[in-house]
Amino acid sequence: MDREQIPVKVREWIEELWSGNPEPIEWLRARGLKNEYIEKYLFGFVTEGYFAGSISIPILDGLGGYRTSRFRRLEGAPKYDHPKGERPHLFNISSVRHPKVYLTEGEFDATILEQTGRAAVGVPGVNSFREEWRWLFVANDVRIIFDSEEPGTEAYKAVRTALGRIVRQLEPLASRIEVVDLPVGEDVSSLYVSDPAALEGILRNYDE
Repeated sequence: MDREQIPVKVREWIEELWSGNPEPIEWLRARGLKNEYIEKYLFGFVTEGYFAGSISIPILDGLGGYRTSRFRRLEGAPKYDHPKGERPHLFNISSVRHPKVYLTEGEFDATILEQTGRAAVGVPGVNSFREEWRWLFVANDVRIIFDSEEPGTEAYKAVRTALGRIVRQLEPLASRIEVVDLPVGEDVSSLYVSDPAALEGILRNYDE
């Protein structure tokens, strides 16, 4: 996206992220995000208004145009938020152009997968995949990689239910679908930070 086409408020948030306050940029780096990818995806930091204290996450359309922003609060609840009245959107949607694409949970996990050299799209929550999005994955080889929860817990049941629903929606359209299992308690970002070699080994098993 041409920087001149970025809305003024988004440019201000980007500038604020790099203004010298170490907390937000170090928070992103602690999640494994590299500077070049923080810049590539136009992450910023909000200091005023309702979303003050949040990482700003611009959401672009398939042509690279600005659609909206989502926000991740460093403290307080809800952790993730969006402007009132906005519907959820996929993050990094342009990656569906690749024949093989990872579908993961959240914008930061999608960014980490992109850092490893894999095309990735992020859903804004385990239960947020909308049925109309299935058409974006026509003929794609899809790998779904969501957070791994403790078996038997409500969180585990929620993830498995969501995975089952997404697989059923994509099966008639995608060329292939596989669910990637991570070690219990891990997500893409946490495993990338704690044991990047382990994450790479898992992903390689699904690269063929």
